[in-house]
Amino acid sequence: MREAIVEALSGLPHPATVFVVSLLPIFECRGGVLTGFVLDQAYHTMPWAVTFVASVVGNIVGVIPVLLLIEPVSRWAENYGAGRRLFGWLFARARRRKDLIEKYGVFGLTVFVSIPLPVTGAWTGSAMALVFGIPFHKALLAMALGVLVSATICTLATYGGVGVLSALL
Repeated sequence: MREAIVEALSGLPHPATVFVVSLLPIFECRGGVLTGFVLDQAYHTMPWAVTFVASVVGNIVGVIPVLLLIEPVSRWAENYGAGRRLFGWLFARARRRKDLIEKYGVFGLTVFVSIPLPVTGAWTGSAMALVFGIPFHKALLAMALGVLVSATICTLATYGGVGVLSALL
């Protein structure tokens, strides 16, 4: 599977590769920034600003259909064992953040999406928006702001961290 993904992405221009990686759940902008950094180190074709923009746009574009379709898809998937388990797990995870959303509302959702750790990005944030009844336009704004913060943290840590390490060595 991994080889098939690498093969499929290998023919794309490097910014498009970052964009596609950022569309994917789990990876999101965190994976996109890391992909851009690796491409820059290998080919010197991905300056940090190009990586940043491609990863943010990819992550936000990727979450729009998720926000629009998560409710009908989850209702359909409840008819099947694997779908029921997947969405049950996802919605249970979202409900565990009840205090954050009830106390801070859309700002709490933005903070959750901003944390650059696995399963805290815009895809899980979309499930939280559905569970807590946050309207599409507010959820999209929260996702966009959260993705901007997350990508900023990842870009500074990745590109800035290398500069700091280089200076120390």
